[in-house]
Amino acid sequence: MATIRKRNGRFQAQVRIKANVPLSKTFDSKAEALRWARSIEVAIDRGDFPNLINERRHVSLGHILERYQAEITPGKKWSSREVSIIKTVRNSSLWHTLIEDLTEHKAAEYRNIRRRSVAPATIVRELALLSHSLEVARREWGYAIRSNCFKIVKKPVIRNGRERRLTDTERTKIFGTPHHEKAMYVVRLAEFSLETAVRKGEMLNIRKRDVNFENCTLRIPETKNGHPRTIPLSPRAMEILRHYISCSEREFVFAINYWTLSARWDGMKEILSIQNLRWHDFRHEAISLFFENGLTIPEVALISGHRDTKLLARYTHLKPENVAEKLARLSAQSQ
Repeated sequence: MATIRKRNGRFQAQVRIKANVPLSKTFDSKAEALRWARSIEVAIDRGDFPNLINERRHVSLGHILERYQAEITPGKKWSSREVSIIKTVRNSSLWHTLIEDLTEHKAAEYRNIRRRSVAPATIVRELALLSHSLEVARREWGYAIRSNCFKIVKKPVIRNGRERRLTDTERTKIFGTPHHEKAMYVVRLAEFSLETAVRKGEMLNIRKRDVNFENCTLRIPETKNGHPRTIPLSPRAMEILRHYISCSEREFVFAINYWTLSARWDGMKEILSIQNLRWHDFRHEAISLFFENGLTIPEVALISGHRDTKLLARYTHLKPENVAEKLARLSAQSQ
């Protein structure tokens, strides 16, 4: 018996057969879904069901990924990252492996090989994409996939915690010395990051309409966690925004793209002899400074966008000497 259901504006037809993997396919119209479902039921009545199943088993993972890249990836926010992952898998033995031959052992082999050259977080993202591609193939495209090995296989542990804080020397090198024009642009963006704790992508996507000078706020409509937020702006952050809005005829406030900023920042670090300082560390530094300056957890979460205070704690690395100074000030006030 066939069932038709509407999903994300399209119609999925599914035909379930006892003791077998269900066949399903998605169409733009309900009429097309019904026609396909009837054709499958006719084929089953003729005894062609085993052939239908085999057609969907004897395909490679590479075939699934090519279709996934063509139909699913373009609608993703991080589509370029998915294209890169699929390109990586193309160069592995998994690409030509039939989906009926995929096992947890093969998934573990892929994971272990990738461990030699990339970080755990990268491997987890790759396995997540592979897992999702099989789920789409099974649920949407009607392929006979009984087990998702990429979902089952053990994932590497991600340890992204960092305690990197800006030193006084680094702060002087970056903000206290003259730079040429292009470098000064990077310096101002770094300063804006310290004032707002915004992520690099969020900062570069700021549009003029997102800034409210009257209320001293900035709306960030697209965020990493998918929840838009409005943050308060410090006087210095407002000053930086006013300057670049007045200088730009573009919709976006900052006239530089993600990769150009990354390249210029890497070049500046080399010139200034600064080691192991990532752009994202400015966000860590800003959040830590907010706490050191007396902001509460809800106030900092409002600015940073963290919805889980445990995650917020991961970004917070207070300097003991600064806390000691604060304790001394409190002690002096109480005397």
